[in-house]
Amino acid sequence: MTFTPVLHGLASLQTLLRDPAASRGAGARAIVALDPALVGSAALAELTSMLTWCAIDHEIVPTPPVVDLDAVRGAAATLGGASQVLSLGGGSTLDLVKIGLHLGAVPGLGDHLARCGRAGLIHLGDDAPNRPRHIAIPTTLGTGAERSPRACLSLDGHKRLLVGGGLAPDAALLDERATRDLPHHLVTFGAAEAFLRLAGVLTGDVAAWADGLEDRLSLELLAHTVEHADRAAAAQGPVSGDVRLALAKASAWSQAPEFHRVGRDPFAAKGWYIANELSTATGATKVSAFGGVTAALWARLQAGDLRLGSPQRLRLVWDRVRDASPGLPHAPADGLRILLDRWGVAPLAPMTASQSEAVAAACDRRWGRGQPALGGFTRSELADIVTDAAPGVGASARAVDLAVGAVS
Repeated sequence: MTFTPVLHGLASLQTLLRDPAASRGAGARAIVALDPALVGSAALAELTSMLTWCAIDHEIVPTPPVVDLDAVRGAAATLGGASQVLSLGGGSTLDLVKIGLHLGAVPGLGDHLARCGRAGLIHLGDDAPNRPRHIAIPTTLGTGAERSPRACLSLDGHKRLLVGGGLAPDAALLDERATRDLPHHLVTFGAAEAFLRLAGVLTGDVAAWADGLEDRLSLELLAHTVEHADRAAAAQGPVSGDVRLALAKASAWSQAPEFHRVGRDPFAAKGWYIANELSTATGATKVSAFGGVTAALWARLQAGDLRLGSPQRLRLVWDRVRDASPGLPHAPADGLRILLDRWGVAPLAPMTASQSEAVAAACDRRWGRGQPALGGFTRSELADIVTDAAPGVGASARAVDLAVGAVS
């Protein structure tokens, strides 16, 4: 099981950076893989000062905006000669470094990825021998890429999800200065993404609620995220550092292996797969797509479509959310849309039938047709879910009708 320790504060890098036993390869040369938007930022200045104080020779390497095969091959060639790599940026920067380091350590992996075919999910090995140590410092919230053994790669214009223990960084570092320049709406969007990911894992598991430690911890983490997202949304002006740090911790800890691998369905969060294709096809923001799809799935789950998870889990999760954020309605699907609106997440624009069918076709090709993520759904069912992800008259009634047909 992959475990990435979480450090708090850039000052905690001192011991880690100066530990020769932990630094892989010859010498102490470090590369800072940097989102170019962070040139001149306080986080970069503090990080480079720390490297200089630790007498570590370092180079700053800007990262490209798109994480595709050419970009990760370039990263593999550039980063492989360092003893340690510190990635400073958002989820795309962290994913680029994760894949690039893994590709550089596993011969033939680049050619394998180029031939991956239609599958949206690509399994990699759990080991990446002799790769540089990777310390991830996120400057955005929500993805949890700093701890996750997963990364997104664009192939043929579509995102593929790579999974393997060797992708996980060796350490994650959280510091409120790293998110100081994050606009208000991106703070709440990040909180919403972390919330939707964890809620999807909890509600999409068909197993009955066992009241185990993992589920109890997950519920509390979910409530913690909701409470601080509400605080962020209510802030007049910039969100305070303590709220940003609390949300950063929630995002990172939501990727803890205990929440995802201990007896859980690894494909429980079905909304992510559909939202991924919807966002790519329409240009909608990732979190708007994720939220709309999750609401559509919850409406079907409420109506009895047990392929989508456990109604008992959904009820327990939503009751805890309502405790953390008073005033939400009893119905989870309707309440979720209100909660996301409270956090400033815009609903999806209604889609035409041809748009819904195109998204459904992409979902079916990459995640369906017998594959574990969406293999239990027909292309027509996927199109209806995509249509209902955008608010409109009759969506709830159609969800009920479809759910009744699914279980009859």
